Amino acid sequence: MSDIVLSRELEEQAMLLRALASGKISNADALDIADEIGALGKVAHALERELQVHRLLEAGRKSRHMVEQLASSTALPHVRNGNVIAPDFGRRS
Repeated sequence: MSDIVLSRELEEQAMLLRALASGKISNADALDIADEIGALGKVAHALERELQVHRLLEAGRKSRHMVEQLASSTALPHVRNGNVIAPDFGRRS
């Protein structure tokens, strides 16, 4: 089974449409071309969705990394002997 390359298939369908416009192919062949273009459209849609998922995953990785950096640079309360020692930022009790 050969791999389907979307760009090659679309170029082939464009060539067939040119033949249709010049009257060299039948109406039945034109319907086949329409079916093929519809299927290629579905392939293109699936590829676009897959790319969108990959982009969202990459953005999520970058966001997690940024949040981890921010969290590690924040002054968090320390626990010593079971007591929580929170930083004092000059607030009065």
